[in-house]
Formats: sequence, C-alpha cells, structure tokens
Amino acid sequence: MFKAARNHLLESNTLAEGTAPSYFIECLMFNVPNSLFGSSLAQTYVGAVNWLSTATLHDFKCQNQLADLFGDSRDQWSVDKAQAFIRALRGLWNDS
Repeated sequence: MFKAARNHLLESNTLAEGTAPSYFIECLMFNVPNSLFGSSLAQTYVGAVNWLSTATLHDFKCQNQLADLFGDSRDQWSVDKAQAFIRALRGLWNDS
C-alpha cells in the first residue's frame, strides 16, 4: 500500500524520484508498531502515517534489527528524505 502510494506520488510529480526507495519504505514500515496495522487499509494508512509523523526517526533500525536505517552511508536513508515521504503520504490522504 505504501509503495503504491509512493508510485502515485512519483507519477503526479508530488515526490522526487529517489526520495523513497522500496527497501527504505519496507524498513520504515517495519518500525511502525504492529498495533497500528488495523482491520482496514484506511485505518492502517492513517494510523501508520500519523505515528510516523511524530516518531523519532533517528532511532529506526533496518529489518535485520542491527543496522541503523538513517545515516550517511549509501546503504542508509536520510531523515530529510523520509520526512518528505511521510509529509507526501499525509498530503495524499488529506487531498483525497
């Protein structure tokens, strides 16, 4: 769902290419508490995006639970790009 949202944001030129690579989206969502994955797609989308909007992203880990998701390595995402993606997800929902 979040990758499909990213694709829509790219196609509508709302999000710049390379801002939210697939693997980083997977890792981002891995950090969302399981309790926020609701009984409907809408509930899950809203819960996850709202939580991500206030989360301390610097503490996030990749799915292996060892590597930091954010940093300066080419294998890491930048917090600025993640925040841009989260803002775009929020805007997509609010504009729907």
